[in-house]
Amino acid sequence: MKCALCLVSLLLCLSAVFSYAITENHLAKRASLYFPGKKLYHIKKDKQGRNIKHAFEYISLYNGQLYAEDDNEKETYIFNLVNFNKNECKNYSERNLTDVYLTNDKEKQVKELFKDKYLGKNKNSEVTVHFTIDNKCKVSSKFSYYKYEIHHHRGK
Repeated sequence: MKCALCLVSLLLCLSAVFSYAITENHLAKRASLYFPGKKLYHIKKDKQGRNIKHAFEYISLYNGQLYAEDDNEKETYIFNLVNFNKNECKNYSERNLTDVYLTNDKEKQVKELFKDKYLGKNKNSEVTVHFTIDNKCKVSSKFSYYKYEIHHHRGK
């Protein structure tokens, strides 16, 4: 009986390790762009209620989703793109993401990707994300605040 419990415990532990490895591998296989110098950010309230600017180190595009990696918090925010045409740029996940920029509803370029207060709300983003793939193919989309994930990961 004790041996069976140890075996079940070992199997659960192994499945958790493999699940984490598969998730990390999935996050690594995507078209990414490195952003030095805090070009894109989001504002998050700290424990005292102050607004703190958190920059994104990497922006990625994979399987119709936007990945924004917040280096300070070691988190990756994953949003579903709402009007993204996957057929516009063939095999975009395996190609190079060469530019990403944001515009507001007045077509003015902005740097704030999203507002934390809207996370989980049934609302689409105010900004449009414009992706350039291989310096040729350009696609744009808004994203949904409602269905999102935050993947916590280890440091570098």
